[in-house]
Amino acid sequence: MNTFVYAKINRVRKVYWILLLLLTSLNGFCQKNLSMLYHYKFGGDTTCAGVWHYNDSTHEYALVGTSNTLTIFDITDPANSKRIFDVPDTAGEWREVKVWSHYAYVSDEGQYGRPGGGGITIVDLSTLPNTPAYKKYTGDGAIADSLSTGHTVQAVDTFLYVNGSNIGNRGTLFMSLANPWNPHYVGKYNYVSEYVHDCKVRGDTLITSEIYSGLFVISNISNKSIPPPQLVSHTTSCAFNHSTDMSHDDHYLFTTDEHYSCPLTSYDISDFNNIQKLGTYVTKLNPVGEVHNPRVFYAGSCPGDFVVCSCYGDATHTGSQVTLVDAVRPANLIEVGNIILCDTNSLPILCWDADPYPKSGNIVATELRNGFFVLAPTYRHACYLEGTVTKCQTDTPLNQIRVEILMPPADTLVLASYLGHFDGTYKTGLPDSGTYDVRFTPVLAADSSYIPETIKGVSLQNCMLTTLNTSLCKTVGISEKSLPDLIQLYPDPAGKELRMKNEELRMKGAAIYNAMGMNVMNMQNENEGRELSLDIQ
Repeated sequence: MNTFVYAKINRVRKVYWILLLLLTSLNGFCQKNLSMLYHYKFGGDTTCAGVWHYNDSTHEYALVGTSNTLTIFDITDPANSKRIFDVPDTAGEWREVKVWSHYAYVSDEGQYGRPGGGGITIVDLSTLPNTPAYKKYTGDGAIADSLSTGHTVQAVDTFLYVNGSNIGNRGTLFMSLANPWNPHYVGKYNYVSEYVHDCKVRGDTLITSEIYSGLFVISNISNKSIPPPQLVSHTTSCAFNHSTDMSHDDHYLFTTDEHYSCPLTSYDISDFNNIQKLGTYVTKLNPVGEVHNPRVFYAGSCPGDFVVCSCYGDATHTGSQVTLVDAVRPANLIEVGNIILCDTNSLPILCWDADPYPKSGNIVATELRNGFFVLAPTYRHACYLEGTVTKCQTDTPLNQIRVEILMPPADTLVLASYLGHFDGTYKTGLPDSGTYDVRFTPVLAADSSYIPETIKGVSLQNCMLTTLNTSLCKTVGISEKSLPDLIQLYPDPAGKELRMKNEELRMKGAAIYNAMGMNVMNMQNENEGRELSLDIQ
C-alpha cells in the first residue's frame, strides 16, 4: 500500500511539473526577444498605417501615418515618448511615409480619382522639435497637377518612387529629389494592367510587387526616363505579392502575400535567369496570420540577416504581432522573437508596419486599431538543425518525415516541428541553445511501417548548424517474406550467442519475443550492418 501511494504521488508531481513547464514556455513565447518600451493609442476612429523614423543630431523621431494626419513622436527617450505634432492631411485609411535627407514624403488614397485634391505631402523635418513646414506635391512636367493619390512610397538614392497612384495603369512613378522640396517627375514603370502595390529599389534594380498579378517583377531602371526593361517575373507562394525586401548582399529576396495562411517566402535571386524558391515561414502562434511587411535588418552576435515581420492577427487565434525571423540560412527561416501588440475580437487585427532602422536600434511599429509602439529587440541568431532521413534497408530518401525537437526528459513538449521534404531532407531549429531530443516520425500512409525514432541528447548552439542524419527501418513480417529467405540464423541450435545475417538489408536492431508475444530482449546495432549478434545468456 505504501509503495502504491508513493508511486501515485510521484506521478501527480510529474504531471504538475509538465503542465507548469508547458504554461511557462507558452507564456514566454508570447513575448520573446522583444519588449515594449512605449505604447500610444489614438482615440476615436483613428487608425494607423505606415511608420518610419527620422534622426537629427540630438533627437530621434517616429513618423506615423494615421487615417487623418502624419503624427510625429519624439522617441529620444523611448519610455517617455511624446506626440509633438500632427501634419493635417486628407482623410484616408492608407497613409505611408518614407524619408530622404530631412524631408518626409507621405502618400494617401483619400482623394483617389480627384485630381488636385491629394498628391504627396512633403514635410521639412529640419525644424523639429519645433513646427515643421509642409506642402502638397501634385505632379509636375508631364503629370503636372494630375497626381492625387499613391498607395505606397519609397525614397532611395535621391529618387522618390510612388506606387499604385492614380496615374496611368497605377504602376510606379519616378521623381528626382535633386531638390527634395520640389520633386521632379522623370518617368514611370507602367506596363498594361500591372498595378504596383509596393516596390524595392537597390541600385539600378527595381523589384515591383504586383499584387493582383501575383508576381514580383525585376526591372532595370538605369535610365528612368524610358519604360524600364523587365528582366524577369516570378509568381509568389500565394500569387498575391504584397511587398518584398532584399538581403544585405542582394542575393536573396523575401516576399509576402496578403492572404490568410500565406507564408513569408525566400528566393535566391543571385541569378535572375535561375530564380530558386528556398524556404517559407509562418508565425508560430498564429499560422493563419500572414506577414504584412518584411524589413531585413543585418545584426546579431554572429552577424547575419533578420527579417522583422509585421503580422496579421485572427480573432479566433491570437492578435497581431511583430516577429523576428533569423534569415542567415534563407532556406531555413526560424522565428527567434515575437510580441503580441493587439489581442481583440475586432477584425481586422493588423500590425501594419515595423521599422527596425532608427539609430537607437529600437523598432517603431503601428497596429491598425491599437496605435503606435516602440519596441526594444534582442537580435540573437538561432540554433540550426538540418539533415537527411533515409531508409535503413536501401539508403534511399524517406519522404516527408515529421521532425520534432522535444524538451527532455518527458518529451511531451514539442518546441519545433517540421515536415521534411520529399528528397528526405529537413531544416528546422530553435531560438535557444540547449540539449534536446529529436523525434523522427513517418507521416505518409505508404511509409507507416517504418519505425519512428527519437535521438536523445542532441546539443544545439546559437549561430551553429548541427547536422543530424538518421535512417528509419521498416518492420518486415513473415507474411511479407519467408523467414529463411529474410534472415539467416546461426549457430543452430543457438548457445549463448545468436547471430543474425542478411545479405540485402542493413539491420539497425532486433527484438526477441517469447511464445506469449511479450518482448523480452532488444538489441541495437550501432554499425547498422548486415550482421547482428545477440547475447542470449
